[in-house]
Amino acid sequence: MKGILVAGCRPAIFMASCAAGLSLFGCAQVSYGPRAPGEVLAPAPSEGEPGCVTIERGVHGDVKDARIGAQSPDRNFGHLGTTFAGNTGRWERMVLLGFDLSVLPSGAVVEKATLHLSQATVAGGPFAVHRATKPWEENRVTWRSFGAAFDPEPEAMLWGRPGDSGGLEADVTGMVQRWVRDETGNHGLVLRPSSGGKAASVATFFSSESAAEVDRPRLVVCLTHAPLTTVPRN
Repeated sequence: MKGILVAGCRPAIFMASCAAGLSLFGCAQVSYGPRAPGEVLAPAPSEGEPGCVTIERGVHGDVKDARIGAQSPDRNFGHLGTTFAGNTGRWERMVLLGFDLSVLPSGAVVEKATLHLSQATVAGGPFAVHRATKPWEENRVTWRSFGAAFDPEPEAMLWGRPGDSGGLEADVTGMVQRWVRDETGNHGLVLRPSSGGKAASVATFFSSESAAEVDRPRLVVCLTHAPLTTVPRN
């Protein structure tokens, strides 16, 4: 199979590839070097000129998410269009999120990684982002099956206030860098209330099942370097 090596697509020859989502690094300037038959060589983004990859269901890559709750320890909520984190009385609910990093090229160096969530309703905050420590399946995981399978030390915090609308962001660079170095350790993350058991931390977020693409959870990973990637030519 012949290939085309793409790192960006600003020149006209690459505009179709960029529109089709074949370039993972945005539309950086492309220069050409020696090429084998059927191949075009284009450099990866250079140091100081990072490109970013957005991992979002229906856009690029694979994402899974589910809510689990202590009040319904054996129920699965992975199919719903919204997901919920917070304390309702003495019952805690958590959100699980998983992002498949296999869409990143081998050898990529992560400069920054940002988690983006869209709020459906917010009654308070903050929310802690923890690293999950065991595998789970979106349409099977429950509170009982997952247990407390997360690192107790939070990786980041999400802040929401009553009356807020729009999105929340959290810097999860360190966690994603570790996942890139060791793919076997990527079991996703856990979003849970961080209010010492008080009922103040409560929020509903849109899930990957949301009909509106713009509302789905996404992970934006910016790279300082990535090797050339071969994309099949039709």
